[in-house]
Amino acid sequence: MYRMLLKFISLFVKDKKAFLNRFDAVERNKSLIKQTRSEMLKFHHLKPIWSEIAKIKNNYKNFTYEGALENGDVSNYQEYLKNKECLFKNLQDEASKNLSEIIRKIDLASKFSVQIPELYLSNEEKIQLQKEQDMKKRIERVDDYYKLDNYKLPVNFFQESLFLYNNGMHKLKTLNSIKNDEVIIDVGFCIADSALVIRKFVDNKIIGFEPSEKNCEFALKTIEMNNLKNVLIEKYALGERNETLYLSDDATEAFDVGAVAIIPSPPALLDPKLSCRVITLDEYVKKHNLKIGLIKSDIEGFERYLLNGAINTIKEQKPRLLISIYHNYHDFYKIKPWIENLNLGYKFDFYHGLMRDPLLETLLIAEIY
Repeated sequence: MYRMLLKFISLFVKDKKAFLNRFDAVERNKSLIKQTRSEMLKFHHLKPIWSEIAKIKNNYKNFTYEGALENGDVSNYQEYLKNKECLFKNLQDEASKNLSEIIRKIDLASKFSVQIPELYLSNEEKIQLQKEQDMKKRIERVDDYYKLDNYKLPVNFFQESLFLYNNGMHKLKTLNSIKNDEVIIDVGFCIADSALVIRKFVDNKIIGFEPSEKNCEFALKTIEMNNLKNVLIEKYALGERNETLYLSDDATEAFDVGAVAIIPSPPALLDPKLSCRVITLDEYVKKHNLKIGLIKSDIEGFERYLLNGAINTIKEQKPRLLISIYHNYHDFYKIKPWIENLNLGYKFDFYHGLMRDPLLETLLIAEIY
């Protein structure tokens, strides 16, 4: 009926083909909206996860051309394509496939205001999503701590990226070649939850850098209640120079614990206690005469400054790198080319360890083999 009416109307339109194409586009959009609503009803049991996703601050559009242009990360489309080309340059087939899939999900997610993981997950990934939900159900409250399997934390802060996906540790191809005297540097130590996972793979000394006083207090409790040995906490932030910066008051309200971002100057009314001392990894390594086997970081978009202050360590010791690149456009597109331009022989891979979000916990893996 609609099609017949349109054909009749098109008799009075000069460009009949353009008129019909425009109508078809509108109908496709209506169909897509209908499908999205249908999927939302189909997965109504995931409502708790939707509410959690709604709190995520990442804007997927910032990683697309339109968002990058709007935010001043690129000045034109050619620059965006060049950044993408450099990201894919010299990748092995598996790494290129992993990166393509991550970008595909980000591009798709950027088109929807409501995130529904099932719309872009494979059947296998949907099973993993269910495991993420089931993991939360296995957390137990025991006296004054929380328990997941054999792990204990002083607060209920079990992250799927760690306790299901090992923060990508299992993806390292040279993990078994880490020497006994080499140190693991964990930047963004939080409450030492990552140390529990690292211990599954290596017995090496772990030095965790965490500038938040509250997180450090919880980290000490985590180390004690899990009987972790050979773990040291350093209450510093790592950057590109020695200076004093400030922490955003971004801990989770329930436990006053979680990720804190580093900001250059205190805004009005910020608690002066949130100032933090910044040092360079190069200085620390030299002072303590350390051999570094792995640098793992998740520091809320401060990664580029960490790497600038660790450049001599990276050049001289060539440690394995597990670097979070999901916080901003620069980290996602520019950190891999920066490391590659050092010409040290690093090979790269990308790992996304979280099914319920297309971007969070995306890692750049760099190692020499």
